[in-house]
Amino acid sequence: MSLRAAISAQGSRGWKVAAPIAVLQRDDSGLAILKARVHEKLLGRIDVATIEITALPKLRAQLKGVIEELLDEESVAFSQAERNQIIIDVQNEVTGLGPLEPLLADASVSDILVNGFSRVYVERSGRLELTGIRFNDNAHLLKIIERIVSQVGRRVDESS
Repeated sequence: MSLRAAISAQGSRGWKVAAPIAVLQRDDSGLAILKARVHEKLLGRIDVATIEITALPKLRAQLKGVIEELLDEESVAFSQAERNQIIIDVQNEVTGLGPLEPLLADASVSDILVNGFSRVYVERSGRLELTGIRFNDNAHLLKIIERIVSQVGRRVDESS
């Protein structure tokens, strides 16, 4: 079963940082570190139980406010476009399937194929295309896989 089919079946709805005032250097690993740090701090500030019962638009708005505060606390200089992308990426990580969310929202994508944390392909019009979408590492990919399969009553382990 494809990833998109599995999600449908479940009813789914770079930079390096220097201190003290850092300028983001365009490097994917630095961006991933910054997003991971903001995500970790976010989870420390929010009530995870309310995530499951709050309507998605309201939840995303609340998350945006907290993420903006967390970004203000970081001693990192970045553009408004970069800031907005970080906010969206962290929201997607908390409320959905992380880096796969933009692909799921793209009506031209008929299938998503993940071949390791750094190789994500999509099928559009019957043609397979490599995307720029990546997971931080294998652990991040496994966390998203577990999120998908847990919603359909399955689990992931070495035997499966």
